[in-house]
Amino acid sequence: YNLVYGARRMTRLLKAQGIAHTYEEFPDNHSSIDYRMDVSLPFLAKALSQD
Repeated sequence: YNLVYGARRMTRLLKAQGIAHTYEEFPDNHSSIDYRMDVSLPFLAKALSQD
């Protein structure tokens, strides 16, 4: 689906506008990514718990 190209463009646009965001790429696909949970779940939990 090549979503990475749109995501890269979006992060460039956000940076240009000074909008805080987090964007990470990693060399993998949509399966066998359990190792990413150590990073993504704490990030998501923190974002959801903010008022």
